[in-house]
Amino acid sequence: MKVLSIDWDFLVDASADYRCMNFPDCCNENYSEFIQNTIWSTRYLYGSLREVAVDKDALIEVKNYIGRTCSLHTRGVAYDSHKHIYDEVKSSLSPEEPLVVINFDFHHDCYQNGDSVDCGNWVDYLYKDRTTPSGNRLKHSTGSSYTWVSRDDSDDAGIPRYVRRLTVNQVSSLPEVDNFDLLYVCKSPMWSPPHLDREYDDFITWINKYITDVNDLGSKPRNINLYTG
Repeated sequence: MKVLSIDWDFLVDASADYRCMNFPDCCNENYSEFIQNTIWSTRYLYGSLREVAVDKDALIEVKNYIGRTCSLHTRGVAYDSHKHIYDEVKSSLSPEEPLVVINFDFHHDCYQNGDSVDCGNWVDYLYKDRTTPSGNRLKHSTGSSYTWVSRDDSDDAGIPRYVRRLTVNQVSSLPEVDNFDLLYVCKSPMWSPPHLDREYDDFITWINKYITDVNDLGSKPRNINLYTG
């Protein structure tokens, strides 16, 4: 199975240091909508958060790659959280089938923690039966691979050895996949500033218009006026 995953936080044009200083800390996607709104609202009171934009160059690279590797035969889904990719993949993946995932994401999502699947460990859960007992290497017989396309300053702490990491400037080095089976897009609301939601919606509209229909299964619109006035 071939999966292309796009986390919207990858396309936010902000350094790791800036995110650390200005984005919500102690992020938890399980917070209620009210709490998430309150946290973000306080972040807009001070500083330059409203000036954060979408990385136009990275967006062009992502669109070009989608255009070359996806088609009407690609199933598209969109959620708020990245954790749902686990069920979307497992429901269509046979035990012996190779799993190839290319993930555009500010985070590597390979953390080996938690008693259930979440947005930070879904990769580890997906590849558990395809790795050696240490969890660091893939079994060669599976034919599986995981490629993480990161920002230049994304944190790679805790990354397993089997991960192939590329940065936003190395998209041309990605394999030219002959039609992905699944295109998964997520907004990651606790890691993506709400004032960029309109451009996220435009991105989904572009995919629907030119590539394939995206079934939006959980991406909730946020009231931008709560943050920007």
